[in-house]
Amino acid sequence: MNAAEARAFYDEQLAFYACKDIAGLVEAHYATDAQFVTFDNACRGKDEIRAFLEAYLERLGFLEAELHRFRSTDDLLYFEVSIRSGAGTWRAYDCMVLKGTLITHHVAGIIAS
Repeated sequence: MNAAEARAFYDEQLAFYACKDIAGLVEAHYATDAQFVTFDNACRGKDEIRAFLEAYLERLGFLEAELHRFRSTDDLLYFEVSIRSGAGTWRAYDCMVLKGTLITHHVAGIIAS
């Protein structure tokens, strides 16, 4: 994935969140056996990831991200954002390993509240 494709992929992620289409996000962007890991949770497979993200977005009410740093290679996206939501504002990071155009591993965390 080149830099322009990587940025478009990130923008599409946010668009899915904005319209609360987690099922569409997971179907379009995650491999069948993908792993999603935070310090509080570990999911494997589309069903678990979808359930986790749907519950997460439900708790937040909405999610908006302001991008601060973005790095990509042919098979990796790494970014730092400020998240604004119904639950407050915080700084976070995500690292996504891709095979083709699908996420195989996604690690996310909070930098500071």
